[in-house]
Amino acid sequence: MSLNDQVQTTLRQGFRELRFPRALEERYEADTRQAICRSHAVSGWVALAIYDVFLVTDLTHVPDVFGLAAFTRLAVVSPIIMMMIFIVSRNPSVFVREMATCVLPIVIVASLLFLMLVSEAPLRQYQHTGVILVMLFPVIAYNLRFRYAAFGLLVCFLMNAGAVMNVEEIPPEIKQSTIMLILGGGIFTAIASYRIEHQNRLAYLYSLRDRLQNDELDALSKTDPLTGLLNRRAMDEALALLWENPSQDAADVAVLVLDIDRFKAFNDRYGHLEGDVCIKDVARRALAQTRPGIDIAVRFGGEELVFVLPGLDLVAGCVVAERMRAAIEAGAMPHECNEPTRCVTVSIGVAAATPSDFVQPNELILAADAALYVAKRTGRNRVCSPLSLQPDETVQTDEPSLAVAS
Repeated sequence: MSLNDQVQTTLRQGFRELRFPRALEERYEADTRQAICRSHAVSGWVALAIYDVFLVTDLTHVPDVFGLAAFTRLAVVSPIIMMMIFIVSRNPSVFVREMATCVLPIVIVASLLFLMLVSEAPLRQYQHTGVILVMLFPVIAYNLRFRYAAFGLLVCFLMNAGAVMNVEEIPPEIKQSTIMLILGGGIFTAIASYRIEHQNRLAYLYSLRDRLQNDELDALSKTDPLTGLLNRRAMDEALALLWENPSQDAADVAVLVLDIDRFKAFNDRYGHLEGDVCIKDVARRALAQTRPGIDIAVRFGGEELVFVLPGLDLVAGCVVAERMRAAIEAGAMPHECNEPTRCVTVSIGVAAATPSDFVQPNELILAADAALYVAKRTGRNRVCSPLSLQPDETVQTDEPSLAVAS
């Protein structure tokens, strides 16, 4: 199943467990990891600043342990937050990133409750009121993934409930209502976390679907429907890239122009449907001689194919062309009008040049086309090449199977 099919299926079936199929999940993480890590790091600095600023509340809530509060905030928790920021800024795995972020509210809540428990100040019980804010921050500011958010919220709730139960100044009724308030806040925050992640994932799926469809449309606009090879537009773009940054050390580029011998007679004898079959077979056999992912195969028009071979000089291009010619002749597709072989054959013109301002792509193609004309004129079913397009340079080859015309 293609990635686009997986996207469509996931959109149709939903993802209640907030998990995509494996390949799609990997793509999601690859596409979003860097932005998420950067956002987490920025939010971490914001959290650090807010947490340290709240040191002023310790003067009113726990003044008797203010020195300990300052030490806890500045020397213990702040370095932990900075360590978390460092970890997420390194683009770690999902587990490491989300767990590092999940630890932040747990550590902050633990510090607040610790100060409340060790203090004997009259207002110490109000120290835990900041827990709600701490529980909300990772979900709203970090968009922490639901599973990790739920875990962090549960730990924070249990710590808060345990601490509140151990503060004697708080009446039992207030303890009960406080615990229920924190529980309700945690549940609502968890629901918000689920919905935020679901919406983020849904938005990503729609965005990815549009991108994949645009890529498919772009590929179709550059592909010949009969052979599956690229079309002339795609070839022009590929050649423009090769010529974009010419330099003295640039590698040669060979161009092959291939034409089916006496193709009009083939169409007249066997019909246009068989003509299409012939073109597809020739394209397939010729393509098999190229380097996948490197060479560029194009249907130039009608029965004419063009192959762009980056990094190959004239001699190497002729060798590839001869392999193509031999492979197509070996296919022995009947062609009664093509004497003397009585099977489908091709003629190929080859030219090569180093990308530069002195030689343009259209000149290279014209040179290969001129060599093709020589191959046709001198008997067909052969490979020919003109002089290389480099100044004062001629073709030198000992290949016995090549017919080199100048």
